[in-house]
Amino acid sequence: MIRTLLDRVEASAALPAELRRLYDGDLGFREGVSANFVETLDGVVSYALPGQEGGGVISGRDPGDRFIMDLLRASADAIVVGAKTFAAVPASATWVPGEIYPAARGAYAAYRREELGKVRPPLLVVVSGLGRVALPEGAVRMASPEEVVPRLRAEFGARHILLEGGPRLFGEFVAAGGVDELFLTLSPQLAGRATGGGRPGLIEGLGFTPEQAPWLRLASVKVGERGHLYLRYGAAAPPFTVHG
Repeated sequence: MIRTLLDRVEASAALPAELRRLYDGDLGFREGVSANFVETLDGVVSYALPGQEGGGVISGRDPGDRFIMDLLRASADAIVVGAKTFAAVPASATWVPGEIYPAARGAYAAYRREELGKVRPPLLVVVSGLGRVALPEGAVRMASPEEVVPRLRAEFGARHILLEGGPRLFGEFVAAGGVDELFLTLSPQLAGRATGGGRPGLIEGLGFTPEQAPWLRLASVKVGERGHLYLRYGAAAPPFTVHG
């Protein structure tokens, strides 16, 4: 399902055999904040249409993208999303590993429990400045990106934090230097943008000058059976390092 073309990530903890086979390698998930997105070839991350806002429409519900999404969830202590992204997901969503790619649910659970020593599901964190969000049981609301990482570390002991969107929240994290790595699925389709159509790109709500624009370092490239590229980038400085 997934074939590795380039891998510069040194894995200090091996994935269980089934996950390693499906991912075609080890993960080496790093401490800090990792973001995960899918976009079209022309940089659209959402069609911004009622009922079709989610990344599954962009990826065509590609099994490789869905497998990686749940693998990252299985590795994380907390999953962070913006209020708009949260509202676009069905209320029945559980945000737990194995929900998106159920064929590997048992392997995710074993990896999380036996390799990472995590006994509880990842904490769901919804960032909303207005507070008009009805959260499921066990979820936490935070008011601003600035409080997310310090509070998650201090109150919940979270070391591995997964940022799943949306593009405005991601941009705020990037501007604050708060993203350590990016997992990006490149879907082989073209969405286009009509003038004033409002289809968002990877970062929305701010623009960097050439002097301010962050640079990333390519860490791995994988390809799916349907032509999707699964890219992984680390911050260019400090040097990209990982641990299990």
